[in-house]
Amino acid sequence: MNTHWYYLAITVDATNAIKLYKDAIIRNEVINATLGIGIADLNEYTLGHNFLGHVDDLRVYKNTLNGTEIQQLFALGGDCYTCL
Repeated sequence: MNTHWYYLAITVDATNAIKLYKDAIIRNEVINATLGIGIADLNEYTLGHNFLGHVDDLRVYKNTLNGTEIQQLFALGGDCYTCL
C-alpha cells in the first residue's frame, strides 16, 4: 500500500492548453486540447479512472495559475488556510 501524498495540479488556459503538474513539476502539456466538460470525456485526461485513494484539499481557481504559483502552493504543504 502506497501511503505517499502527491500534489497534483491541472491548469487549462484560454487557448485550451492543458498542463499537468505533479509535486510542482510540469509532467505533461497538451496544446489546443479538446475539452468537453459536462458533455464528453476530457479526451486528454480522465479524472478518477482506476483511482484508488483519497482526495484532500481540492481547489478550483477562476484564473489559470502559472508555474510559479503552482510551486508556491506546493511549498505551503498542508496549509489549507492560505490561498493565492
